[in-house]
Amino acid sequence: MTRWLRLLIAVLVIAALVVVLIVVRRAGENELPAGPVDSSSDRVSMLDIPWESITEILVEHPDDRLVLTADANATFVPEYRYDVLFSDSRISRVIGSFTSLMSERMIDEQPEALQPYGLSEPAVRVTATLSDADPVTVLVGSRTPGGDAYYVQTSRSATVYSVSSLWISPFFYSIDDLRDKTVPQLNPQTLEEIEIRTVAGRTVRATTMAEDDEDPEMSLAAMAITEPYSRRYQVSPTWIDSVMEALPSVGILRYVDDDPQELQSYGLDPARAGLRVRDVDNELHLILGEATSDGRYGRFADGGSVFVVRGVEELISITPYETISPFMFIVNIDLVDSIVVESASDTYVATIQRAPGESDDDDPVETFSLDGEELEDGVFRDLYQWLIGLQLDAEIREPASGAPEVSITYHLNTGGPAVLLEFVPQNSNYYSVYRDGASEFVVTRTKIQRLLAALADPSSIE
Repeated sequence: MTRWLRLLIAVLVIAALVVVLIVVRRAGENELPAGPVDSSSDRVSMLDIPWESITEILVEHPDDRLVLTADANATFVPEYRYDVLFSDSRISRVIGSFTSLMSERMIDEQPEALQPYGLSEPAVRVTATLSDADPVTVLVGSRTPGGDAYYVQTSRSATVYSVSSLWISPFFYSIDDLRDKTVPQLNPQTLEEIEIRTVAGRTVRATTMAEDDEDPEMSLAAMAITEPYSRRYQVSPTWIDSVMEALPSVGILRYVDDDPQELQSYGLDPARAGLRVRDVDNELHLILGEATSDGRYGRFADGGSVFVVRGVEELISITPYETISPFMFIVNIDLVDSIVVESASDTYVATIQRAPGESDDDDPVETFSLDGEELEDGVFRDLYQWLIGLQLDAEIREPASGAPEVSITYHLNTGGPAVLLEFVPQNSNYYSVYRDGASEFVVTRTKIQRLLAALADPSSIE
């Protein structure tokens, strides 16, 4: 066979195959599906019972039972020996799952035995007493092989169905699952007070600023830290943001004792820590005890049950220093007349002289000088940032005593007394910072040395 003939035959065979494929595909497109495609076609309403006809629901587990009784308003209340609050939404899930029980598919219309489905010894037995009919029982057996459903049978039919785990899960609720585990919700925009007793035993308190507060140092502060230090500090924006982020996570995980006869075993007498947050409408006040594997024992300040609370560790583990904006002294430049810095070898006097503007509407004309020598506006303002931008580096419990090596005195035009900062050597790396005779913090020597260098040569400020 010649070469060209072999090529021709190959082309014809390929063409024939293409035609066959096209015909088969078109035929397949015109055929109807062989069976139903609706995955919900096997769904059956197993029960449809009006809520108002139910007087009681009994949920029985192998080692526990739960009784829900309808009151005169058809509101279901769990039987419990203590007067506690329950979650209406969770109770409604139990009732709703029963009254409108829906299957995923039928499994066995006439089962010869119930044991293969776990229904001879059910995991849950739910019985509803009705006001207008015989009681109705739902049996929940074992999980289906897929793990996302249970085998279920009712007293009204022998048929075994599979029912979604989501539908069945309320039948597994314990009395604790039905408890109201909400805590007072707080509005970050209307907070008035935060009080924390840390796990280290220190109390931190932050309060909102009063509208008539005239402290020039607090003029821009939304809140002030009033404890544990001897004077107020502006609150740290970073810390207050962390509080706002943490508060929504605070909640009750589970109740452990509704009638505590003693609190020592929970670390609640004396308490290990505490949290109180108040806005204009609500207050959350928790007494906190020992840590658990998933939270911490807690109790509301006005008494009641002991529970495990989550979301508090970040709040009660802070140090007081983290809560403050650590400026030694910070005020608007418009409130300052002069600043005097004294060291062992030098004295620097920075002054601001103000003259009236050409009209009442004009800003004052300011003249800046250092040791009597006039400075350009920009240079002086850079220097001022050094003078009022000094930040504390750490808290100290035992400050050094003795004569200061450096001092800074701020003279204001507000009519109040001058503010004095003194720096007493703590060690080779730090100064104890005294303000008006009290010291609670240290600052690195490097910061003070850089400040003195800037005063000696303002043009070197970067």
